[in-house]
This record gives sequence, C-alpha cells and structure tokens, in this order.
Amino acid sequence: MELKSFFRYVGRNKTYTLINVIGFALSLAFVILTMAYTWQESTVDHFHKDADRIQMMYSYDDKLNKRWLWVSSWPMGEMLKSRYPEIEETNTVVQEISTVSGATFMVEDGERKMPAHAIFTEPNFFTFFSYPLLSGSPESVLQDPYSAVVSSSFARRFFGEEDPIGKSLRISEKTSVTVTGVMEDMKHSFMANYDMVLRIERASEFSIFVRKGFIYDYHALTFVKMRPGTDLNMHKDDILDWLQSFHGQYSLEEDGSYVDVRFVNLEDIYLADFNPSIVSDRGGDVGSPDSAGLKFGDPSLVKLLWLASILLLCFSMANYINLSISQSVFRFKEAATRRLLGASRFSVQWRMMLESLLLCVVAFVLGYLLALAIAPWFEDLLRTRIDFALLYSAEGLLLCMVLILAVALASGALPSGIVSSVKPIDVVNGKVRRKSKMFIGKVFVVFQNAATFLLLSVALVVIFQVRALVNAPLGYETDRVMQIKTNFLEKEEQIVLANELKKLPCVERLGFCYAFLNVQSVVSYPDRGTLCMTEMDSAALEILGIPIYRDNRQAVPDGYFFNQEALDVWGASYDADYVEWGDGGNDHGRIPVCGIMGSFKTRYSVLNEVDPYRLKLSEIDDFENEPTEMVMRITGRLDEAYQQVERAVKSLIEEPVSIRYVDDSIQVRFLRQMRLGRIITFFGLVALLVSLLGLVAMSVFYMRQRLQEVAVRKVFGADNGQVFWHLVKPFMAYVAIGIVLGLPVAWYLSETWLEAFSYRLRAYGWLFLPVAAFCLLVSFAAVGIQGRIASRTNPAENIKTE
Repeated sequence: MELKSFFRYVGRNKTYTLINVIGFALSLAFVILTMAYTWQESTVDHFHKDADRIQMMYSYDDKLNKRWLWVSSWPMGEMLKSRYPEIEETNTVVQEISTVSGATFMVEDGERKMPAHAIFTEPNFFTFFSYPLLSGSPESVLQDPYSAVVSSSFARRFFGEEDPIGKSLRISEKTSVTVTGVMEDMKHSFMANYDMVLRIERASEFSIFVRKGFIYDYHALTFVKMRPGTDLNMHKDDILDWLQSFHGQYSLEEDGSYVDVRFVNLEDIYLADFNPSIVSDRGGDVGSPDSAGLKFGDPSLVKLLWLASILLLCFSMANYINLSISQSVFRFKEAATRRLLGASRFSVQWRMMLESLLLCVVAFVLGYLLALAIAPWFEDLLRTRIDFALLYSAEGLLLCMVLILAVALASGALPSGIVSSVKPIDVVNGKVRRKSKMFIGKVFVVFQNAATFLLLSVALVVIFQVRALVNAPLGYETDRVMQIKTNFLEKEEQIVLANELKKLPCVERLGFCYAFLNVQSVVSYPDRGTLCMTEMDSAALEILGIPIYRDNRQAVPDGYFFNQEALDVWGASYDADYVEWGDGGNDHGRIPVCGIMGSFKTRYSVLNEVDPYRLKLSEIDDFENEPTEMVMRITGRLDEAYQQVERAVKSLIEEPVSIRYVDDSIQVRFLRQMRLGRIITFFGLVALLVSLLGLVAMSVFYMRQRLQEVAVRKVFGADNGQVFWHLVKPFMAYVAIGIVLGLPVAWYLSETWLEAFSYRLRAYGWLFLPVAAFCLLVSFAAVGIQGRIASRTNPAENIKTE
C-alpha cells in the first residue's frame, strides 16, 4: 500500500500526530497494565488439577466481625465427609498459630537460625492440591508426622548450596523435623509466601486448641473435594441445622455468632466478595505481598481499574476522532483527487482506516514500553507484582491484536467515513469548509471535561473521608502511643522487658494491658448476652486517657469499671453497685461495679461498633490474666524512638515482635480506602492530561481557522484583550458545561460510596468548588497560550493571504 500522502500529511501536522500518539500511548499503557493485572487476579489457583471441585468452608459471623470468615476446626472435614457421600476427600490447613505473629518460628539446625512461616496440614496436601514439588513425591512427602517440606527460596536462604533433603530442623525447644521435600514457592495462590509445610500434629504443640477432637478451634481451613457434578452448597441449610445442633458457635440456644455457612470453589476464593474491599467500610488490609498468610483480591478494584482504563482509552479515541474530523478539511482535496482518478469511496475509506491502524500500532508499542517503565509504581500502588507473561503467550498476542484492531476501527471509522464521503464537486465549490464545523467535536470536549471533573471530585471526597476515618476519635489517646504485642511472653519476661524499656529516654511512661487494642476477650452470660473484658494497670489507663466518670474503688476494691453499653446489657442503672446474671440457680452470679468509664472503639477503627466492656484495673503483679500488650507514651522524634525501642526489644527477644505506633495501626486499617483515593486521583490527573492534549489541539486548529476573522476584528478596532477573550470564551464554555454536567454524577457517586460508612463526611459539597476551579484554571492556561498567540498576530499577515 502507498502511504506517501499519509506521511506527508503527518509531517505537515506534527502537533496533531504527536497529540494522538501520546494520548493513545498513555491510555494503552494503563490498558496493558490492567489487562495483565486482571488476568493474574482472575486466574489465581486455577493451576490446581481439581480446582473446580475443591471447596473451602466459610461461616458468617453476625456479632463480632460482621463478615464472612474462613475459620474452622481440624475435625470438621472428616465430620462433613462422614455425613455427605458426595465428598470424595478432605484436607485441613492450619495457617494461624498464636506464637508471635501468625505461624512464625525460629528454625535452627545447631549452626544457623532463621525465622520461618509455616502451615500445618494433613498427609494428602500435595495430592489434594497441585503445588509443584522440586524434590520428593506428592504421595509420600508428608507421610511421616515429623516430616517437613520447605520452599525453594527458604532452602536457598537457610542451606545455601547444600541439599536440604534429610536435614534436621528444630522448630521448638522439644521438636525437630526432617526435610523430606522441596516445593516451588507458592505463587499465584491465595495461600502464599509460606516457607514450610508441616504435619498438622505439630500445630498441637504450639496451641492447645488445635487437636483432633476439638471442634471449637478457629485456626483451621476446611477443604472438601467434591465428586464431579456435585456441590456441597446443595446441603447448606441442612449443614447449618446440623452445626446448630451441637456446635456452640452456631447454636441459637447458646447465643452463637455464626448464622450462615457457605462453600466456595477454590478457583473463586481469591476474588470471593467476602473480604475487605476498597469500596466498602470493612477496614483492614488482608494479605500484603510482603507478609505470609492468606491473600485475597478485590473484585471491586479490578472493575475500577478496567473502568478507569477504558475511560482513558475513550478519551484518546475521542481526541483522535475530534482532531481527525477537525483536520478533515485539509484532506478533502486529497480524497476528491483520488475519487476523480477512479478510486472508490470504499478504497478511500479503507486507506484511512489503515492509517489509523498504523498509528495505533505505533502507539501500542510506545504504550507497552511506557507500561514496563511505570510497572514498579503501579505494583506499589496495588501492592502486588504484575506478571507480563500473558502478553508473550499466544492468547496474549491475540488479545493485543484484537485490542489494536478494535481501537483502530473505533477511532478511524467516523473520520474516514466523513472524508471518503466528500464529493469532488463540493471541493471545487468550496462547500467543504462548512463541513469542518462539526458539532461532535464540542460534544467530545464537554464529555472529557465532565469525566475529568467527576474523577477528581470523587477522588477528593475519598481522600477527605479517609482522613476523617483516620483522625476520628476512638475514645482513647492514639497520638505518640506505641504498642508492643507481648501475648507470647510470660508475665515475668514482660516485666524484665518493661524495666529495660523504661530506661530509654524516649519512653515517658509504660503500662500493661490485657485484650484491649487489637485483641478481644469475650464472655457470654446466659439470658444477657456477650461482654468484652479487658484489664490494665493505672499507667496504661493514664497513657490511653480513658475517662473515668465514677470511681468507687474505695468502697468496692475488687470491682470492675463498666461502660454505658455494658450497663445496658443488664439494664443496670448508672449508680449500680453490681450487675446480676443467671436465674438464681447454679448460674446465678453478681459482678461488682466500682465505677463507670467512657466508651471506646477497639481494633483501631471508628467503624467498629462500641462494644459493652468491663475493665479490671490492677497493677501488673495482681493481673488476673497474662498481659497481651504494652503501651508506651513516646517523647522526642518518633522515628528515632522506634529505633531505640526496637534495639532494646531485640537485645532481649530473638523472635520477631510486633512494634507499632497506634496511629500507624489506624492507618493500616484504611489502606484500601487510601489506595482507592490514590488510584482515582492518578487516573483523574491522567484523564486531565489527555483532555488537555485534545483541548490544545482543538484550540490550535480552531484559532488557525479564525485568523482571518481575527485580522478583520483588529482592523475594525478590537484590541488584543477583546480578541483573546473572543477566541478563548467558547472553550471555557465547553469546560464549564462539562463541569455542570459532571457535578450531579460526582455527587451521586460520592453519596453512594459514603453511605457504606457508619462514620462519614456530611458537608462535603464545597470540595467540588476547588476541583472545578482547578479544571477551569488548567484549561484556561492550555487554551490561553494559543489564544494569546493568535490575538497578537499582525492582521496584515492574514488578510494578504486571502
């Protein structure tokens, strides 16, 4: 095909070509990244041979967590199998042991020592699932109760170049295991980053709750492999009735909190809509790429990325169509000449479609290179790694070709149709000039500015909502308060650590707590309901600043402080000396009340409900329970104080210890919502950039067409300012119309998202004003440059060319 005329045209219209290529490359870069991200998210755990037949048990907690939980118990799988013949095989995985933080161990062999993350499971793990083994047989690798399978990365870190098979590893003071296999690192799975796979019997040595016959353990994941064509959800109602008949957590009579049960296919678990989302009020960030544990994706995030990427692509196509139609007046002569030389309308249109295809191919190559360049930033934003392997596969190449063809067809159809439809006689008569004034160009400009205003407005609302959530009062002090989880230490060890920390100049005060900030201890009272219990010393009470409204400890020295919610559980009055529960028989009892304290929200989130609490105020030697955490008020620079505390803790404790500022823990609860704000802001700014590119190109063309009109106006006495405003005013009107059209949609989307939060912004309408001003100002600057140039042109230069 002969493309000399196209390249000649491109050479004469470099700005037009550059804007189109940059716009397409920017949008295609994000489409490529989103395509790769979506593919890897939607195919997690699909590599398992029986992924479509394996299901995991979920239960809905209607009280404490208010969400679907995957916790179960060791014997649950076998109990289900004995009841339902459709179950072919079961497997149990224990992935959370209360040692320090998850299943973290210090593994040693006498010479080396290293922390490791482990899961505990049954002998059929590697035949039930399809995790690849580099050494060992799937059937026999876990047959010995003291066997261990290590990941390839852990084997390299711990053993170096040595063969790990047959090596002995000590995982506790009394237990050693033998390495019987090496597995590939767990990738592309919702179970990831585990260093070791151990037999489930070993879990019993770290938790008294994990044992074969104990159904009230909540550390386990229960998997069932169904026979082909069956689904355990068919028996969901029967299973729930069965569980309620004997299991206290499901029992209606015992006020159980689990009210529903469900079984999710393995290939659907990762994107199951049971987990925290960027668009919900469920705090927390389950499974970061840098920590061991279960990992869950976010289907809402996938949809948002696709929507934003497609919107950017539509912006670029709108620019291409708009500019092509605007520039069509300069190609009418070429089209008319080809028609006069015998070319058909179809051949002229086909030629221009191929030009569009060539432009899209160039833009796609540039977009791919740009995607590779910004991938690290994109990965940091999404907190996951992007696998570009799809693009190098046959399916990926086909998908890319379809994408290029679709974009080229959608972008080139209308401009090529308009140009090819020109009649040679119209070119001779000069009627084609009227064809260049297309209404569709104005529509595109309005649409782009409406969408840009919409994205930036919603982003600002999200940012301010997250700021409100992070800074919301929780009922206790969080500023300059540091927390150390100490639930794995004996009380005497905690006292030794506390005495060492008190010597640090950055520690102003230190106190002990039991089950307060992130851990809850709940007890159920017959005929009354549940009550949360906590215990702390006077130093912790002062550090946390929990208000005491009535203090009667002198009269009731062994009593408890209650908040108003706890009094409401018993229907007790504000000045009650005790609360009474039971029916007067063996279950009868009295709890003494020594005062009333303020209400607070634990687990670092204002979105949690205020739970009924009773507080025991004791000094450390008199604690009824082992403290689970220390709290400290910090002075001086926070980063330096953290380093000092960390060094002091490591000098006494070899195992990893969780050390965090409470304010940081609060922010972690809302990482997903913060990420939503960043994503929308970024796409909004990119959309603004693409819109400005189109606006600049349109203004260049528009003002070039009106140079003779400008000359006439100036000849008749108009000054530069009047001409400038006359040229710029239409574009600012389009931007303003776009803002007006985008405003109700921005308000609707913001209101819909905010309704999901129990604590939310109320008066936020003013946030739309700075966004509107910003869009107007940036657009004015972009168009104003061309307007200034055109308004200062010497009229003689344009009149004499007529």
